[in-house]
Amino acid sequence: MLKKNFFTMIIIIVGLVILGVFSACGGGDTGGGGAPDGNYNPYDPYDPYNPNPGGNGGNIGDGNYDGGGDPDKNPANKSIIVTNTDEWEAALKTIRNGGNGTATNPKTYTITVDGTFFVRGAGNNSYGPINSFYPVTYITVKLNGNGKLFLIGNGCLLSISDYQTVYIDSADLILEGLTTGQNNSANDNYYPVINVAGGVLELWNGTIRGNTVQGGHFGRGAGVYIGSNQTFGGFTMKGGTISDNITYSKAADVYGGGVYIDTGCTFTMSGGIITENRIIIDNEANGIDYYGKGCGVFNNGTFTMSGGIISNNSGSSTGGYRFYIYGGGVYNAGTFIMSGGTINNNVANANARGIASALGGGVYSSVDFIMSGGSIYNNTATANITYGVSGGGVYVRGIVRIANGEIYNNNATTYASLSGSAEYGTFAGTTWVKNGELKNTNDNIRVVNGVLY
Repeated sequence: MLKKNFFTMIIIIVGLVILGVFSACGGGDTGGGGAPDGNYNPYDPYDPYNPNPGGNGGNIGDGNYDGGGDPDKNPANKSIIVTNTDEWEAALKTIRNGGNGTATNPKTYTITVDGTFFVRGAGNNSYGPINSFYPVTYITVKLNGNGKLFLIGNGCLLSISDYQTVYIDSADLILEGLTTGQNNSANDNYYPVINVAGGVLELWNGTIRGNTVQGGHFGRGAGVYIGSNQTFGGFTMKGGTISDNITYSKAADVYGGGVYIDTGCTFTMSGGIITENRIIIDNEANGIDYYGKGCGVFNNGTFTMSGGIISNNSGSSTGGYRFYIYGGGVYNAGTFIMSGGTINNNVANANARGIASALGGGVYSSVDFIMSGGSIYNNTATANITYGVSGGGVYVRGIVRIANGEIYNNNATTYASLSGSAEYGTFAGTTWVKNGELKNTNDNIRVVNGVLY
């Protein structure tokens, strides 16, 4: 009898061990738990790829992956495939209803787009629930797939608010705005394609394009708008494209054809391309000054550029009496640090009946900025009336401090390379050590390790 009971106990114990193993391996969704390629790390709010991938340990009993081998870090991880408008809206609603995560354990989701379909605009409530995740906080959403989402009404295609992080990471994914005649639209937009208001946007791959914003309504950042004095995040661009967006006005100033960075906000660019974005001013009024600033990028916050390309952006004006186009590539009124990348083939072009001013074909800066690497070349400032046409490469009202970099082959009526003041030298820690200075020159500029060549 004792021997029989002993063997019975052994069988029970073995059965419990086997049951535990199957439970820990995910018995729920797709089994195994960990991301098949070990790349996805939903717990790092600043990097969707895990440089040290763990094993395949899923969440206990639900089969959801956490990408790092931890068996129970985030049981709320969900993957959603969307193939049409209703499924897109349902996916956003699922996330809105999913509750808040925490700073150390955000709730994570993956939305995979499969196909081409329209997204309804949200009218005057464009920052409201239709195309946003509001009001949940501490969530991370990876948006990928193959196809195109396009707007059919006024509003943002996506709005990212407080403590929300969105990664866009598919080369074949297109997010398209609203422009008259595009996708049978009868009107332009009032809002950007993506509005970042207190959250984080990271563009790794994909395209944000084709949005025309009327300046009398919003007139800022037709592609991406970064606003609301962010302390949590901002916009990071490591790849992808922002192109063919327009800020347009008949009755107001316009800013940022591609990207607009508001006061207190950040934009970090290490890759990708911002191209073929435009600012257009068209007004017949006399005695009124109209400004277009930052055809590619308008910065009023902190813009750090270590790579990528800002090219072939342009600003133009027609019809009116006094027009001013500043910054064919970049307009800076905040902190701008360029350590790499290229700003090239941008145009600031002003046409008017009275005063036409074009300043900074590549870069216009109303304050100091730092250039520690990269190239600014083949940019142009031009106007039909030669009033204030200067700085084909750079126009600066402060000082450009150049430790490394090149400014060359730019064009303007006066001072083709640099209009304003520059210093070349090095940094000893955070202290600037000046080796010399430049001012108002047509000459090409090349500085290597603080030495002018």
